[in-house]
Amino acid sequence: MYAFPRPAADPARNPTAAMMLVGVQLKTLRGSLTLAAAARKAGFSAAKLSRLENGLQAPKPADIAKLLRAYRAGREVAAAIGELVEYARAARSHWLYAFRDLVDGDVHRLIALETAAALLVTYEAKIVPGLIQTPAYYRALFEAELRPRQADELARRIALRERRQELFFENPARCVFYLEESSLYRQVGSPRVMVEQLQRLYALTCRKGFGIRVIGMDHLFASSICSLTHLDFGSSDLRELIYNETLTGGEYFTHGPDEPPARGQRLKLSEMEQYKEQLLRLMQISAGRLDSRSRILRALQHWQRRL
Repeated sequence: MYAFPRPAADPARNPTAAMMLVGVQLKTLRGSLTLAAAARKAGFSAAKLSRLENGLQAPKPADIAKLLRAYRAGREVAAAIGELVEYARAARSHWLYAFRDLVDGDVHRLIALETAAALLVTYEAKIVPGLIQTPAYYRALFEAELRPRQADELARRIALRERRQELFFENPARCVFYLEESSLYRQVGSPRVMVEQLQRLYALTCRKGFGIRVIGMDHLFASSICSLTHLDFGSSDLRELIYNETLTGGEYFTHGPDEPPARGQRLKLSEMEQYKEQLLRLMQISAGRLDSRSRILRALQHWQRRL
C-alpha cells in the first residue's frame, strides 16, 4: 500500500542510513543462526547484536570484525561492510551533529531518515506536523515551550527546524500528512500566524505527491494516538519503520521478531503491523483530498475574519 520506488539513501552522506545498512547486512549474514547463538559465537551479548542489526548502535570496527569471522564472511563482503562501517562512524561530520544536545537519539534518527524515505506518512494529534509548519508557527510553539532565558536555545531550535525542512523539500518523498480538524482552530501565536499556516496547508493540497488529510472532529479514534510517522524506503535495502512519539519519549518499530514462535504458539501480529493498521484506520476516517481542502479553507476564512 505504502511502497514507492526511490533510490537508496546515500550512506556516504547519511551516517544513520549507513548504520541501518550495516545492520541489514549483518542480519543477512547471520542466516539461520539465532540471535543468541550468533552473539555467543562472536563473544558479546544478544542485546548488543540486536542493537547492531537494528541500526541502533554505532558499529565499532573491532565488533564487526568479530562477527565477520564468526560468520566466515568472504573478503568482498567484509570490504563492503567495512566501507559502510566507516560511513556510519562519520556522524560527527553530519549536519545534525551540531544539534545533538537539542534532540535525543530517537528524534535524531527520524530527522536523518526523513530524506531517505520513498514515502512518509505522519499523523499529529494536536498541532500541524513539523515538516509543514511555517516559520512563524514553529517559532510560536518554541516560544511557548521555552523560558525567556533560553533565547539561545530558541534560535538553535529554529535553525534546526529550518534546515530540516530545507533538506526535506529539496527532494521530498511521497507524503501523506494526517491532522485533526481541531488543530486548524487551535490558536498558535496570533491570528496572522494561523492565517499564514493555513495558507501553506491549502497550497500543499495542490502540490503533486503531497497529501493533506483532515480528520473531522466527530471521529474519536484518532484522539487515542499522539503522533505516528511511517517511513517506507521503497527499493532501498533499508527496512521500513514506524516511529511512535508520546509525551514521555519515542519508540521505533519494524517488522516482526527475530525468532519464530515456539511449536504450538500462534504468530502474533507484530507491533509494527498493529501501528500500520492504525494508520490504515486513520486513512479510512479522514476526509478525501477535496473535502480536506474545503475544511482547511473554512478554517482559513475563520482566522481571516479575526485579523
